[in-house]
Amino acid sequence: AVQGIKRAGTETSYTITFKDCGGTGDSSTKQSTIDNIISAGDEYVSEIVTAENIYQARTGRGIKLGTGSKTGTLVLKLAETVKPTKITYKARQYSASETSITVNGNSQIELTAGFDEYTITYDGETEVSQISISTPEKRAYITEVKVYYTAAAVEKPTITGTTPFLGSTNVTIVCSTEGAAIHYTTDGSEPTAESTTYRQQLP
Repeated sequence: AVQGIKRAGTETSYTITFKDCGGTGDSSTKQSTIDNIISAGDEYVSEIVTAENIYQARTGRGIKLGTGSKTGTLVLKLAETVKPTKITYKARQYSASETSITVNGNSQIELTAGFDEYTITYDGETEVSQISISTPEKRAYITEVKVYYTAAAVEKPTITGTTPFLGSTNVTIVCSTEGAAIHYTTDGSEPTAESTTYRQQLP
């Protein structure tokens, strides 16, 4: 059995988790690379476009944007443009006098002293290729960003080769949906994302 795993109308999501430095204090070293800023979900980010005054924070606080005298800005270029239904993020204030953050142009004022989740709602049609995070009031912490989107329709893969399949034979599996992952089983069961991934053998 063979199929593409994404189905039309299915909402899916991925999470980009930011990397803290551990310990009881924030790092004093500016960070600018994917490896030093993202601890999980880096496969969804192709490039750090901007990293101005970005620091790893103390344990459990992700990254710190900004300093005592300067604001911070982080712009992530996504590996794939998506049409999100919503984007959520977990952030907290730096102090009682620094309580705001802006994500993709949406400002959240009065962040609390705990990590609350905030939501930006999209229409599912607007293309988003970047995640932009900045601090209007110098500093703030953010631990993760989660992108929700509706999977595009995936055409049913087709198999070409000698039929019926008796003994062993060479086959080719193709799918007309660009970028679709093809998964297959050989026992007739329904493939899932955990099933073997088909990779076309080059001549």
